[in-house]
Amino acid sequence: MVITMNKCKEYQMMIPDFHKETLNYKDELMFLDHVADCEDCREEMEIYYIIEYGLNDSEEKDVNPKYRKYLNVFDFKGMVEQHIKDRVSYLNWYGENEKIMNFVILINNTILFVVLIVLFIIKFC
Repeated sequence: MVITMNKCKEYQMMIPDFHKETLNYKDELMFLDHVADCEDCREEMEIYYIIEYGLNDSEEKDVNPKYRKYLNVFDFKGMVEQHIKDRVSYLNWYGENEKIMNFVILINNTILFVVLIVLFIIKFC
């Protein structure tokens, strides 16, 4: 149980970065995988959102209209769930397109390499 609690503390420290969407791809995947099964960490996320939006003046914050409807009725659990769903959807899209972008970069590098070889041959042969 101690190992789990220490792990939870690590993930709970990631909540602000998750909220700001500044976690890297790998860390965000691990974070989402953990909070999918950890009620304690989800509760901590709700507390974070309550403090961030419920206790602070949320009118001054730039909030996505999709999340504003949760704020209007103080449904922070719903807001957390929606944010998690949105991030999972985005990461799935990103993961699919990352493969395509890596392929494009590979093709680009191959073309650049061939051009350099041709220029080398022209210059020195």
